[in-house]
Amino acid sequence: MTCITKRSDKIFFLLIPISIYIIINLIFIKFHEPWRDEALQWLIAEKLSPIEIIGEMKYQGHPALWYLLIFPLNRLGFPYYSANLLSLGFMVVGAFIFLRYSPFPIYVRIIGIFSPIFLYFYPVISRSYCLIPSILFLLAFTYPNRHSKTVIYGLLIALLIQTHILMLGMAGLLVLFWIIESIRNYVQTQNREQLFSQWKGILFPLLSLIFLLFQLSGVRSSSWYHSQNNSFINLLKVLYTKINVIFDTIFGIGKNNAWFLLYWFVVFLVITILIEKKRSIPVSLFIVIGSLFYQFLVYAFVYVESIQKIITGIFILLWGLWVQWDQIHNKIVHWLYSSMVIFLSLMMMAQLYPEIFLDLTNLYSDSKNIVLFINRNIPENSLVITNSDPAASALLPYLDGHTIMNPVTGEKLSYIRWSQDRTHVINDQQLREWIKTNFPEKREVYLIFLDTIRNENHIDGIEKFIGSNKAIYQTKGITITDEAYDLYKIDVNW
Repeated sequence: MTCITKRSDKIFFLLIPISIYIIINLIFIKFHEPWRDEALQWLIAEKLSPIEIIGEMKYQGHPALWYLLIFPLNRLGFPYYSANLLSLGFMVVGAFIFLRYSPFPIYVRIIGIFSPIFLYFYPVISRSYCLIPSILFLLAFTYPNRHSKTVIYGLLIALLIQTHILMLGMAGLLVLFWIIESIRNYVQTQNREQLFSQWKGILFPLLSLIFLLFQLSGVRSSSWYHSQNNSFINLLKVLYTKINVIFDTIFGIGKNNAWFLLYWFVVFLVITILIEKKRSIPVSLFIVIGSLFYQFLVYAFVYVESIQKIITGIFILLWGLWVQWDQIHNKIVHWLYSSMVIFLSLMMMAQLYPEIFLDLTNLYSDSKNIVLFINRNIPENSLVITNSDPAASALLPYLDGHTIMNPVTGEKLSYIRWSQDRTHVINDQQLREWIKTNFPEKREVYLIFLDTIRNENHIDGIEKFIGSNKAIYQTKGITITDEAYDLYKIDVNW
């Protein structure tokens, strides 16, 4: 509490970096074009009821919380970019908690919030990741009083479970050690009232876990679910590869330097323990290492790693440093902790700032521009189709009265349900037959074509269907997400 008392007169001063933080991210939001993943959550909120959203999560592989938060924005008629402003709002809360209550020196805190740890990736690109920092920081703030503020602590862990699958490992470890500590305290004190108080708080994350399992029941029907049976040796190889990829993503360094940094991190932990002369490894260290190892496993067997996913690991580390800071009174260790935050911030600035500023000068997605062309130049009753439903779905939040048809499913394009059924592929002849059967009166077809990645082209021989036709619209330059579109007008004769 002394840390808070000392800073009570600095709130006004903290408004200066927070205001700059908001302005910078607002500028990025102004220039940022939402892409398919951002469109997906907006479309789900538009098309489905809250109950239906929860049922849809088994195909999406995410908890429903973020979709439910976007739901009222969509239904109350707020503009598409309000989802990005919502992300910024949650990150402003997280940044303020970090500046106001974290134990690090003020210069460390300010460097941190203007690094890619806090900047751009979570407040600008609207995804559920923006919920994680503020919850983790509140957990760090509450952690010393977890055995007295059991309801608050339990509710925070319950919310953490509903943010992202990547945080399930940390939430599980927090609950596990909470249970162990509660049992140990009861054995020592025989205080049943205190034990009941602990389990009253633990009940919230347990119920949250049951709710998550309910949301993801039937996940095997999702197209992103891939069960892999790997030997222990192969698992080590996969983890080795993932560690190198992660270091290269956030630091831009090769595998030799990556393992040097990992070695340095281990030495740093040993020094911390030796200086403090601890007889046992701190619980928070077990939680951090176990949570990061869980994330490596997720990257190996479930999700492809990305910068937004990797940054969740940085916030887990910040949680661990914060929690340990108040338990350690050695200035050398505090300096080590501060140097780690500065090191991570500066290295990520050097690696990721160029990528961040690309969003100011390059298109993140060309979805908005092609829709402007379609709205102005193509009649609303025209037959518009696509060879890539995920990338084409990014157009839907902008469209006025046009409809995009998915010739593979034969349905109007809507949000993407990542079920096993959507992996079906047709050939160019089947495409022609589908058009002839369902739209015999049409003499022209507009094709939104993408040279797709990740096996998202669902029409074999689409080049034959295009033939010698020239694109009437073509994305100029490159896009950060490879969402560059060609639009063809193709005459058909039956």
